Amino acid sequence: MVKLKSRDELFYSYFDANAVKGDCYPLDYIPGTGIKATHNKKIQGIILGVDFKNALLEIWLDNFPVDSGLKKNLLGL
Repeated sequence: MVKLKSRDELFYSYFDANAVKGDCYPLDYIPGTGIKATHNKKIQGIILGVDFKNALLEIWLDNFPVDSGLKKNLLGL
């Protein structure tokens, strides 16, 4: 997990603490590169590595997600 710490901190820096209803934060995986983070159509940056992508997806889609309701909504269940 230490390997991800600096990228984790960078990832969280892309999210505005003053987010308001209607803000959009799409995350796109670019194979061979990493996760592209966008805020309201403005690219915030790219977090490198497939290991970061895997860790991020595990938070929501793993067998024990942080929020099971969110997992169901993301998967349309």
